[in-house]
Amino acid sequence: MKVSLCIKRQSRGLTSGISDYHFDCPPQFTLIDCLDLISREFDPTLAFRENCFSGVCGECGMRANGKDVLACKVRLDSFDAAEIVVEPLKNHPVIRDLVIDRKAYFSRLLAAGATFYSDDEIPQTSAEEMKRAQQTTRCIHCGLCISACEAYPAHAEFVGPAAMAWTARFIEDPRDGANDRRRQLAASPQGTSACVDCGLCDSVCPEHVAPFAAILRLR
Repeated sequence: MKVSLCIKRQSRGLTSGISDYHFDCPPQFTLIDCLDLISREFDPTLAFRENCFSGVCGECGMRANGKDVLACKVRLDSFDAAEIVVEPLKNHPVIRDLVIDRKAYFSRLLAAGATFYSDDEIPQTSAEEMKRAQQTTRCIHCGLCISACEAYPAHAEFVGPAAMAWTARFIEDPRDGANDRRRQLAASPQGTSACVDCGLCDSVCPEHVAPFAAILRLR
């Protein structure tokens, strides 16, 4: 299979152009396989992240032909076009090429209180309550939902769809002891009111966490 990859090159937000790579590879290659091949055989200066190669770590989030994807999960034969344009995720500072800085993402998670706070006595939970909680804990913090979010760049205080999903997860967990603070956050300008209801976060989430559905529950 003949492949053409056009990769947006940049460093600290300054675009330095587009690098084009043309090569042959099997159609079952993933996008991360192609980036590895480019790094080994054509251009060792290309910067990108990879780790698990199985959609678990979330490190290889990027955009391909305008879609937010995990590069280790999207195969070449899933693209309609022969040319694939690869860019870093949106709404994240770019360190270099396809490598983003996720410090702001994790800071907003902390601002949303995305950690467990237990009281002295922990009540029993039902199977249904645990099932709802486990849906959010599938989150791999890849940042795709932030890249797709139309509200995130327009509302500087918005903690983002992932943080809202985690807020809902802990509010719905009867074992957690900080729900008053979380409800205040959800009702604040940082929370659900900043969401513009585009629903794109649900469509791009590789683990089907459904952050927009969580935002609707919080409302």
